[in-house]
Amino acid sequence: MTRLDPSIEKPITITHIIATGSGFAETEEGESVFVSGNIMYRSRAMLGDILQARLIRNDRDAERTPWRCVYLAPAERGEQIPRTQAVLSVLEAGGVWTPDEMAEETDIPEPACRAIMEAMFRSGLGAKYLRYTDPFRNVDLVAFSHHPEAVRLVSEGEPA
Repeated sequence: MTRLDPSIEKPITITHIIATGSGFAETEEGESVFVSGNIMYRSRAMLGDILQARLIRNDRDAERTPWRCVYLAPAERGEQIPRTQAVLSVLEAGGVWTPDEMAEETDIPEPACRAIMEAMFRSGLGAKYLRYTDPFRNVDLVAFSHHPEAVRLVSEGEPA
C-alpha cells in the first residue's frame, strides 16, 4: 500500500449473495464489505468462503457498509464442500446449534459457520430460531436446526 493507494488487504468471509450476483462479507473485526457481482464471479466465491481481499473505503453507504472490495483472491473450491458437509452432518445429527457452538464443534471459523447455516435455512434445509431480549425485537441469540419437528423449545427455569 502506498500513499496513492488507500486500499488495505485483509481476509473477509462471504456472508450473503444476492440475486444480482453481488455479495456482502465481513472483516475479522465484523465490519461489512460490499463485493460486486463481477468480482464475486471472477473469484468463484461462495457463502462461507474466507478469502484474501483488497478493500477501499465505501463512499456510497459508509455507515452500513464501510468497505468495498476491489479485488478478491480466487477461491480454492476444494475447501468449501467439506465445510458445508461438516456443518450439515452436525445439524443432521440433531439438536439446536448457535454459530459459535458449530464453530467449536467443527473447527470452522464462526463467520463461515453462520453463513453456511443461513444459506441452509434460506434453502429450506432447516429452521432458524431467534431469541428476543425485549419488545423492540432486539435479538440476543440466533440458532439453527435441521429437524425442526423434533425440537422442543423450553424457557429458562422450565423443566425439559
